[in-house]
Amino acid sequence: MTRGIPGRMPAWSEEEGGTLTGHQIRHIVDFIKNWDSTLLEELEREAAGTSTPPPTTVPPPDEAAAAGRALFAAKGCAACHGAGAEGTNLAPALLGHSESTLMKWVREGGGGMPPFSIDQVSDEELSKIASFVERR
Repeated sequence: MTRGIPGRMPAWSEEEGGTLTGHQIRHIVDFIKNWDSTLLEELEREAAGTSTPPPTTVPPPDEAAAAGRALFAAKGCAACHGAGAEGTNLAPALLGHSESTLMKWVREGGGGMPPFSIDQVSDEELSKIASFVERR
């Protein structure tokens, strides 16, 4: 990506005549390496006109989701992802992602998000946060 591939892909780095800084290229590469294929699948369904319609009813809140909402704020998630996990200009929406996807993102980081250790957010806390996100 930095130097391109002659005849196939242009160079993207400023040093090679492109428009991106090294920092921007690293973010793009990190994003691609952590790509969630469910995003692409949803775009493909939308393009085909077969997107899953939103649920007609919202499931009732439970204790785990209520605790997850509090943890989402207390652990700093809301500062970047928004109070309702709807996403902001700092970080993407988390709505519609599974608990396993959220766990992977939190533990491994990526796309500008730092990884969080089990000492920072326990698996039990993550499960409650996922419950909150899934019920949004």
